[in-house]
Amino acid sequence: MDLKELINEKKISESSKKVYLSLLKRMMSAKFKPPVRQNEKLNYVKEHISSFENPNTRLDMLNLIIVIRNELELGVDKLKEYRSELKQQQKAHQVS
Repeated sequence: MDLKELINEKKISESSKKVYLSLLKRMMSAKFKPPVRQNEKLNYVKEHISSFENPNTRLDMLNLIIVIRNELELGVDKLKEYRSELKQQQKAHQVS
């Protein structure tokens, strides 16, 4: 299934769809393909996510990858652990 279709068919608000589609477009323009097979490819994801300076953008990108994998009924445990790490970094960034 095409990832754009997957997002458009998801039962979420139109504004959320717009945000997800925008993030997906950014991923594609960066030549990043979200992992859609069994392996979560954590290092591959981390490499892409770390290319963004803004912690909020990092979390948004990672959340989209998790949403896509959830829709495809694929594992997300390692990605969720990484998301927790990013949330801690985001909190530290907000404090400074």
